[in-house]
Amino acid sequence: MSEAQLQAQCHLWAWNTYPKLRRMFFAIPNSAKRSFVEGAMMKATGTVAGVADYILVNGLSYLFIEFKTTKGKLSESQELFKQV
Repeated sequence: MSEAQLQAQCHLWAWNTYPKLRRMFFAIPNSAKRSFVEGAMMKATGTVAGVADYILVNGLSYLFIEFKTTKGKLSESQELFKQV
């Protein structure tokens, strides 16, 4: 199973299990390969390397979730984000 498939399964579970929170959890599309121009535009508009894949926001509380397979490993920028 890929990380994207794992994330999709978890999202579907959360969507169906917590319908009142459906607009409070969402993906952060940060990991796809992009062209130089598109990457520069994303960086200029606030995209930050290493930010987790998924976030749950509930009032002033939040939870960041990074999806990894058993073979997956955090990148250096993900390790730095985890320390914030």
